[in-house]
Amino acid sequence: KTGQKQYWYTSGGAADPRKPTTPINVSFDGTTIIPPDDDTPPKDDDDGGKEEPGPPKPPPGDTPGTGAATMYWPVNAETSAAGFAPGTCNFLSAGVSPDNGGATVWTKPGKLYKPSDGAVRIEKPDASGTFHTATWENKCIDRTGKPVTTKDPKSQHESRVTIGKGTADATDKGIEASWKGGFTIVFYSGMTYWSISDPHLKVNADGTGELVGTASGFGADMDDLSKWEKITPETITMATFSGVDVTKAIAEGGFTVHPDFTGVKYATPRTGTPQDRSVEGWGSFPPSWVDFNQKTGQHSYWYTSGGIADARKPAAPLTIALSADYQPPASDYSTSANTGGGDGTTPGGSGQHAPAGPGGSASGPGGPNAAGPNTAPAAAAQTEDNTAFAAAAADARESHGIAGIGWRGWALGGGVAGTAVAATWGLGWLLRRRIGLDPGTWV
Repeated sequence: KTGQKQYWYTSGGAADPRKPTTPINVSFDGTTIIPPDDDTPPKDDDDGGKEEPGPPKPPPGDTPGTGAATMYWPVNAETSAAGFAPGTCNFLSAGVSPDNGGATVWTKPGKLYKPSDGAVRIEKPDASGTFHTATWENKCIDRTGKPVTTKDPKSQHESRVTIGKGTADATDKGIEASWKGGFTIVFYSGMTYWSISDPHLKVNADGTGELVGTASGFGADMDDLSKWEKITPETITMATFSGVDVTKAIAEGGFTVHPDFTGVKYATPRTGTPQDRSVEGWGSFPPSWVDFNQKTGQHSYWYTSGGIADARKPAAPLTIALSADYQPPASDYSTSANTGGGDGTTPGGSGQHAPAGPGGSASGPGGPNAAGPNTAPAAAAQTEDNTAFAAAAADARESHGIAGIGWRGWALGGGVAGTAVAATWGLGWLLRRRIGLDPGTWV
């Protein structure tokens, strides 16, 4: 309640040696007891100078074998990008967000949005690349202080979820780690969201591995948005990967690896937006991840579908720290890097080591040469549309984004383009039916 909780237990920080309790002195005769100096142990006159017990020593640092673990993961660039509804954005929230009662925009922090929750913290970098705990106020701006935009093929927001206090067992036979806590993936400023909790990591001796967790959330009927339904929680695969050098990871206290995306196939349902396998770097998040999002309405946000958001979809590098001094660098969201490989210990895609990718430079995303809002997006999908939303889809393709949708498209949505209308049922219906959550045209 006071905000001091992490000051009263060891958390792996520099202040840990000062946290152990000090002796309590009690007098029964009214005399004042003056505690001895720390460097002068008290003596017992009766036993020839036996040293009294002092305050407990701080716990030793993490060592290879069993110990604490911290997970760092930005998920992907789309998770920190602007939403296609005017005035909305996509962001991460700590903890499992409760039922909001419908597909509406979140208007304030508190019950739904949290920057931290237990061992879970949402962090974002400043212009220098230093990470800080995110806030409600900066959730929709990039690392340079500018509002995020749908035209940027790579988000410069670069938020990440950090989960600490995990239990880990690292040996030459592999690495296993588990965490308690969860985080929520929020799109369209809250019109659609779902959560992942209690991740479990397993890395085999050959360097292959996977990260799994429990998915939960809420979905709506695409034909009737008022049908807001709770989804039964289920275990999903968050990431699969290969190329981890287990021995090196243990010696260095952690590793960073690119989760599989490029070349991963996803069999879309007959009525869903098909996966586009014609573009360079095509791929998908794990099938169970996408299957779950068939229920939330976010499914085509997690595989290439031919839209302008495809460049932001590849999974971001995953970092597992087995010691308190192992820190990941700012990540580069280069599509070509997400082939499921890596040496397992070199921080994947750091600004110092990664080549320039779309929307970034060798100094890392958001650096001095980073692409701005005028960066040319990938070509929008030119899929045939014979539905009642053909006019809106045509406008969207011509403008490469929601900003240029004509009056015909917004009329179909039941409102005018603006931040406030993003929360209306009419626009929400349009987003779910054609533009946003079943977004064959854009995403």
